[in-house]
Amino acid sequence: MENDPKASSKKYSPGYFMSIWITLGIPFGLLIGIALDNPGLGPAIGVALGAGIGATMEAKARAEGKIRILTNAERQRMKKKMWISLFVGLFVAIAVALTFTLTT
Repeated sequence: MENDPKASSKKYSPGYFMSIWITLGIPFGLLIGIALDNPGLGPAIGVALGAGIGATMEAKARAEGKIRILTNAERQRMKKKMWISLFVGLFVAIAVALTFTLTT
């Protein structure tokens, strides 16, 4: 196997490892929750495990200098995604609350 100099010098954006491992942790946690006969608890376990692994990997990458600084365009894009996610989450929470209230 050849050593690729580009692969070893690759820089990652802040939060890259956290997002990857939390995303992988949720279905893994769901499997744990199903095995424990409590599927509601599973995703919480998965998020906790994924956040722990992601934070560890992020700290290691930061110590090795593999975390880069965000550009202004990336910051603007992240801010826009955050607001969209906030409004969608708020809409879903209100819809669930109304549905629950109106059906009981």
